[in-house]
Amino acid sequence: MHRLVKVATIMLAAVLVLASTAGGKANAQSDQKNYIIDATFGKGPDTFNSIFCVEASCATASANIFPGLIGRNPKNLVFEPNIPGGLAKSWKISDDRLTWTITLKNTYKWSDGVPVTSKDILGTWNLIINAATESPNATITEDVESVTAPDDYTVVVKLKRPQCDSAPQSIDGIYGTGGIQPAHILEKIDPAKLKDAEFNLKPDVTSGQYKLNEFRVGELVRYDSDQSYPDKQGAKIEHDGLVVKIVESQAVLIEQFLAGQINVVEEPRVADRDRIKAAAAKDPSIKIFTTTGSLWDHIVLNLGDPKDPQPAFELDKDGKPQLDKPIKQKPHPVFGDVRVRRAFQLGINVQDLIKGAVFGYGKQMTSLLNPSNRYTDPALKPIGYDKAAAEKLLDAAGWVKGADGFRVAKGSQTAPDGTRLSFKLMTIAGNARRGAVAQIIKDELKDIGFDVDVQSIDFNAMIDQQNAQTFDAAIAARGSVTDNSIDWSFLFDPNRDIPGQDGNAGSYINPQLTKDMQEVSAVKGCDEKRTTELWKSIQKTLQDDQPYIFLYTQDYMYAYRGLEGVNPTEYTIGYTDTWKLATAK
Repeated sequence: MHRLVKVATIMLAAVLVLASTAGGKANAQSDQKNYIIDATFGKGPDTFNSIFCVEASCATASANIFPGLIGRNPKNLVFEPNIPGGLAKSWKISDDRLTWTITLKNTYKWSDGVPVTSKDILGTWNLIINAATESPNATITEDVESVTAPDDYTVVVKLKRPQCDSAPQSIDGIYGTGGIQPAHILEKIDPAKLKDAEFNLKPDVTSGQYKLNEFRVGELVRYDSDQSYPDKQGAKIEHDGLVVKIVESQAVLIEQFLAGQINVVEEPRVADRDRIKAAAAKDPSIKIFTTTGSLWDHIVLNLGDPKDPQPAFELDKDGKPQLDKPIKQKPHPVFGDVRVRRAFQLGINVQDLIKGAVFGYGKQMTSLLNPSNRYTDPALKPIGYDKAAAEKLLDAAGWVKGADGFRVAKGSQTAPDGTRLSFKLMTIAGNARRGAVAQIIKDELKDIGFDVDVQSIDFNAMIDQQNAQTFDAAIAARGSVTDNSIDWSFLFDPNRDIPGQDGNAGSYINPQLTKDMQEVSAVKGCDEKRTTELWKSIQKTLQDDQPYIFLYTQDYMYAYRGLEGVNPTEYTIGYTDTWKLATAK
């Protein structure tokens, strides 16, 4: 089951997993025990220590064996106290919403018998913010003033700015599922040496639904069910353990599921979904669960000059922006003009992308929020395909068609006359969905005079170019949830427009948007009417300015076979401690 984990980690992988659940899924029997068999493709986890997690595989692995602080209600994805898998029993929020006083459950213990207390939460916090630790998640803490532990079962989090989310991202981001590590173990390790500590790959003190049994790099992770897990739904966990097989590709994963070698497949490739449906029609042991997706595909546009990337403000000696010293940036020769950006959106048929890239399993995006978000403005309609309108905008922007059909600048505000209307479109090598998107966009934009150079590159190289702001455009994906609990302001915040850092990679600055985004997370009295108004304004501004080309959300699908006790909701596949093999005795 997906859980919601560290936001910064998960943004790169464009996967959000539910904080409120406890473990994986999986398949048949192993070593004469009732193990559920799951699978993941790629390299598998590179650490089990959430302090160093930077991708979904390790975040999920950590969540299987370590507790989180705040959980989400699986029925609506709203943060709530006393959710299974989260230590928060209750909380109080100060009137100014700057101070969260969280009372912890006293039922959790580490596997060596030591109680899980506020000392573990404070210890995890101190390691994340300690420069010697070199945690890649240190930036998540920037909205937090302090974390203190007045007693063993109380944690006080003070924020730098008020937030109206059901739980602030800055709290969940630090202590999402699997985010809490055993302080009494890690305090024995020099923070400067922690990233190379044996504990990261062989954690022998844990507290979760599972204990780690073995980890074979590139092969599998085996977990044993921990019947002392205090948040199990029934009298016992209904299976003996979980095996997560590490396979080389999504294609292999699907073949093994169809062959009955694994029990669960989450978010199968859209190209394989009709095969899974056909198999389910013949085999009643295969069940399928579908729901509206929260992962949204889009194109990030660089509005600044990629040959001379600059921060929005001068930086001080510590690399912090000096807000009284703005820098006037050179515009991108193509995307520096909003008319060209709008022509881009009008010149592609998103319905073609949904058919060609996700085989119809998707819904068109209107603006920033996905269709299932409760703040999505129903009155704001998606921008439809309109070739004539796109060409009219390009003409007005000073881009004229040449004899070869491609446009060149003649009177453009952002490019010298004679400049070709061309740009490099980055996509991840080996990602079939994004590859299809890139090719369709290349073909459709050619019809209106764009010369698109598709570049399929390594994921990390693509992220490096985005962060360095040396790119033109990049096909990307983000995840959001139905509750207003993801603060997307970092994508458009001028303070995060710093080459080399994750954040406002496109150098988009709009003072009204910045103002609205600052207010929406801290509306006076958290007034719902005002919050709705602000989200409407934010969506309209982003649709008008087009710093992103918004594409579609991809529908979620979960398929499982040979399992009982699976209770999916509209948003998740359910708590996994209730799962058991249909053949188990």
